[in-house]
Amino acid sequence: MPRTPVAVAVLAMCGLLAATPRAAGEMGPCQPDKFGGLTCGSGVGAARVIEGTLSPSKRLALAWRSAKGPPTEDPVGETEIIVVRIADGAVLAASKGMYWNTGEARANRLDETATWSPNSRMLIRSFSSRFSTDKVDLYAFGRNDEVTGPFDLLKVMDSAVRTALRRRVKDEQKYALSISNDPAMTVSNGGIVRAAIMMWVPKDGPERNYTVTVRVIRGAKSLDARVVAVVPLRQ
Repeated sequence: MPRTPVAVAVLAMCGLLAATPRAAGEMGPCQPDKFGGLTCGSGVGAARVIEGTLSPSKRLALAWRSAKGPPTEDPVGETEIIVVRIADGAVLAASKGMYWNTGEARANRLDETATWSPNSRMLIRSFSSRFSTDKVDLYAFGRNDEVTGPFDLLKVMDSAVRTALRRRVKDEQKYALSISNDPAMTVSNGGIVRAAIMMWVPKDGPERNYTVTVRVIRGAKSLDARVVAVVPLRQ
């Protein structure tokens, strides 16, 4: 049976759409909102950029969103923390989270922090609750924003610091790890991470403080890290 011109046109359009790649999870450009922040897209599945997480290049940032509602409302249950490209709202990486901030209200005693290398090619995402730092994930980005990671940097740092802590205390399992924001953690273009870490017994104390230096080992499609120094600080 011969195909009509309309049928041929529809088939051609379907083929074009199938052949045209679309950035994964693209929501639309991140635009200024009425609370002085940035919101990517609108409605359910839209995301709001987390304050202070914009990369030095101004191209990428961390954002939060909910699968059950827009970022203008308090979420129900878990949220998703994403690495988003500001220009088009493309989702480059995503993981489960708890943080949220609508502009009018925010999660209580929960914080998401982004530590960027000066060239915006490395990102360390840190999540902290009331008494500890609970997640430290490392990402690396290529020229076209291709992502390597996440790599669990917290596991590497926690193991090294606890080894040092056992030389000073007998009950190291009672201590929680908290990364300081003063001074803030840094990562160089070459992948040298420096962090001030407090090991402490929540509420009761005492505390032990360390400066930790980590070297990131970046492969073509992989990430690794080695602790090169754990220096105890005087109390």
